[in-house]
Amino acid sequence: MLIAPAGGEAALGYAARARIAALDDDPGLVYADLHATKHAGKLVLIEMYRDVGAHQAAAAHGRGWAAWCREHLAPDSVTERIRPLLSDPPARARPVADGSAVPAAPLRCLVGADCRPFGAFVRVYPKPECEPEFIPILRRQGELMTAGEPGYVYADFYRFDAPGDWLVVEYYDDRRSLSHHHTLAHTLAFAERKARAGYERRKHEAFTLRPIASVGPWARRFVTAVC
Repeated sequence: MLIAPAGGEAALGYAARARIAALDDDPGLVYADLHATKHAGKLVLIEMYRDVGAHQAAAAHGRGWAAWCREHLAPDSVTERIRPLLSDPPARARPVADGSAVPAAPLRCLVGADCRPFGAFVRVYPKPECEPEFIPILRRQGELMTAGEPGYVYADFYRFDAPGDWLVVEYYDDRRSLSHHHTLAHTLAFAERKARAGYERRKHEAFTLRPIASVGPWARRFVTAVC
């Protein structure tokens, strides 16, 4: 999470775009996604590498970026390690182990020219003891979204290093489709089942996203993105 101090919004935008452009040349990169939020000074940058060694190599040659972050970001900015857990739908799935497979068709071939992508960042806190039961339910929810939701584009699920701490990044082709998602029967049933079973140890956190850029062999490239 990249957060600029007051007055530093433009500098953050420029530096983040320079960072993701530089990552496109990294041989160990699987993908990197840069997202905007409704706040000009708050961006989300997700970097996924082939393995730990590739991540360490990227950190070594990215010292300039790390120094810029230390000097210019607000104290509430945070860097956390994540691992891919699930990726739906299967036709556009990203790898959850490594990036050695041939990438799926890029999103530019799968969404219409009128797409105005709108997404959500959702941090979920399942109880660690409930994770084995919760993952199949989450996978089934992804299948239902893929099969029948108008405007659904993709969802990537990640696990933080801390037990019981997950992240979902999901996108629809516009704001209306994302809003409609929350009214559908399977979405309401999923929320009710979570609450009834007590899967979560605390309430989830969520905010909206717009795509800025995506690079790497498994990049998510939309027809339109934030400029």
